[in-house]
Amino acid sequence: MAEKLNPCLWKFVETKEYYNICVKHDLVESCYRNKHFPAIEDEVHHEYNKPTNEHSGDCSSGYCPCPDDSESLSSGAAGLIMSGFMALPIVAVL
Repeated sequence: MAEKLNPCLWKFVETKEYYNICVKHDLVESCYRNKHFPAIEDEVHHEYNKPTNEHSGDCSSGYCPCPDDSESLSSGAAGLIMSGFMALPIVAVL
């Protein structure tokens, strides 16, 4: 089945229509790039695609920055450790 469908899908991925669908659903930075995409430096990067060390704020958006060296998970707050694609919730106990 894949041998029949993949050539059609890859043909579509190279079209302007594919790019327009990525724009419509706000997925430009997650889609496969083709000649219709803007230069990478012109893109807006969403929080979910940024490395943790580029997050800022107080975690209210759901994305937390790396703690400073002076901070630790033992502050009583819940932490989240990412390992590959698996997230393991950690709750610090005082």
